Amino acid sequence: MNRAPRSQDIETIMKRGFFICALYQQISNIYNKQSDRHKEITVYRRQSMLLDDFDSLDLNVSIQFAVRAVENPKVNTVLLQMTIDPMKSSVPFAYLEENSSYKYENEILFSMHTVFRIIDVHHTQDQYWLVNLSLTSDNDPTLKVLTDHFRKEIGSGNPLDRLGSLMLKLGEFNQAEEIFGTQLNSKNEKTWCSQAHLNHQLAYVYSHKDEYTAALSYYKKALEMELNYVAEDGSSLAPTYNNIAGVHHSMGEYSLALSFYKKALEIEQKSLYADHPLLATTYNNLGSVHSSMGDYAAALDFYKKTFAMREKSLPPNHPDFGSIYNNIGTAYSSLGDDQTALSYYQKTLEIQEKILPSTHVDLAISYGNIDTIHSSIGDHLKALEFHEKSLKIREISLPSNHP
Repeated sequence: MNRAPRSQDIETIMKRGFFICALYQQISNIYNKQSDRHKEITVYRRQSMLLDDFDSLDLNVSIQFAVRAVENPKVNTVLLQMTIDPMKSSVPFAYLEENSSYKYENEILFSMHTVFRIIDVHHTQDQYWLVNLSLTSDNDPTLKVLTDHFRKEIGSGNPLDRLGSLMLKLGEFNQAEEIFGTQLNSKNEKTWCSQAHLNHQLAYVYSHKDEYTAALSYYKKALEMELNYVAEDGSSLAPTYNNIAGVHHSMGEYSLALSFYKKALEIEQKSLYADHPLLATTYNNLGSVHSSMGDYAAALDFYKKTFAMREKSLPPNHPDFGSIYNNIGTAYSSLGDDQTALSYYQKTLEIQEKILPSTHVDLAISYGNIDTIHSSIGDHLKALEFHEKSLKIREISLPSNHP
């Protein structure tokens, strides 16, 4: 259980949800009882990290816990120095010297939703690194903007719906399939809307597992339910048409994809305000289909419309801008404008390097794109540099027989 949050072992976290809730309550109770100790403190933790994990990113007090990790050449020993100010944050934590089996450690236990900001990173010696962290305040503006937006993206509904949506965001499709599947097949006509939504979610799961026939089947079930209760130009049909188009696109059926995207766009243009996020999504999808069909000028036009809308509705550090810049860069590259393409690929890379682990395959793709542009403009040394970066990640992240 201690390792599950760090390794993002979603299955274990879900199965131990009852324990996590009880633990949070216990930490809160201890925190309230220890109010006389609520003052700024500095605490330390030793963490062994794989070299590649560390790249994507105390000392005497915790050095005794770090020595063991140095014997392994494949890991860095990271000493976390954490500054805690209870006057700035209401996140509960508990001193455990009276409860811990190892009283000499003077442990402090934080609740799961504790968020720290990285202040700086120092290389101290050999495989030892010092990372200075500070507990975020309740009013941290960057964190608030991001969390508010992600809560909005996850949406409402019952707790299982929200949990399933979170699993989709995390890419835990097997977990999402189990959560949504258990709620399906209600025969009550009063629940048709929720049942259509569940079919949508399951179709989304199968689409991301590359099981397109199954995905199309669930989307069509959802459409059939909706057409029984909604007008043919009802606004709720637009996402369904968008999703069906997406599956056809993935199956290489571009004409069908274009047809369904246009149906979605017609409905959205009538029912939504001019800068609505759903319109931006549809424009992006139309750009993608046109790109697949070789019509790069039309693709670029739709991608630029997407960017203009997203710029108004998303925080500037949102991950979506990475893919938007990449799409625009690809369109310019296909049109032969290498310099403009390079500038957008570099914008993509800047975002990805901030949010992705150093061995993420998307970074390899971006390095590869930049390699291609440098090669095209005759800067072969730069091309080789980015080619080697891309190759290194692919060798680590992909199986040896991957095409």
